[in-house]
Amino acid sequence: MGRFHLNFARFWSKQWDPSHNPENPDDPRVEYLSWTGLTYPFGRRCGDVCEVEIRWSYDLMYAMDGDNDGIVLVASGFWGQFQGTLPADHFDEVAQLLGVTGPNFDHIEIYRMVAEEWAARGD
Repeated sequence: MGRFHLNFARFWSKQWDPSHNPENPDDPRVEYLSWTGLTYPFGRRCGDVCEVEIRWSYDLMYAMDGDNDGIVLVASGFWGQFQGTLPADHFDEVAQLLGVTGPNFDHIEIYRMVAEEWAARGD
């Protein structure tokens, strides 16, 4: 168990491979948009309760680097044009657990809104 936690910590830490971004530049033909998800145990601060299946990773990441959605750090979600923070854990964002999400997040409505915005732009 200790080795797993060490590898997990290395993978998610803010110190994770600083050579990655310079070696993988953005494509100038692509418009990058980003959102972050935010969850907390028992819904404190954001209104989303972290799913029990990813609570252990939330706790570990929070202790190491702070706010996260149970899988991805909030600090790592700012890429291109930042669109905002969603009150959702990672499972809610991708509609896991049979499509059931938290009461403050409707994944279908969010994805519909993004699709309609892109369609209106003609992209």
